[in-house]
Amino acid sequence: MKVEFIEYLGDGQALLQLPDEVRFGPLSVGGMMAVDGLMYRIVDAHVRTGLIILGPLNEERSPKAVEPEPVYDGPILHEWIKDEDGYVEHFDLGGYHDGPQCVRCSEIFCRNCNPEKLTEPCEEQTPYLF
Repeated sequence: MKVEFIEYLGDGQALLQLPDEVRFGPLSVGGMMAVDGLMYRIVDAHVRTGLIILGPLNEERSPKAVEPEPVYDGPILHEWIKDEDGYVEHFDLGGYHDGPQCVRCSEIFCRNCNPEKLTEPCEEQTPYLF
């Protein structure tokens, strides 16, 4: 996000002007905002003017670097239900049939009869935003 520097306020804080399409309000105070690859704490924000005061995240008065999220352009694969230890759960389907269930599309299949489904793309291709 491109912001305009207005004034250094001292004590590690700066007054910035947000672009017209971006607005933060009082509920944003205490949150965080990335500017030029660094993360800052939102000290104060004014909705109508778009002015925002950013300060350091920690007592050392230095912002921490933000690692960009990796972008995956391929098809989204199944995301299997896992137990509390992080292992894929296999559900009994009767006889010697058992297999995992996808969190995204709810598909369940026998891993013995259809092992190729373990690596197939999921039918639900909408990425999670959280």
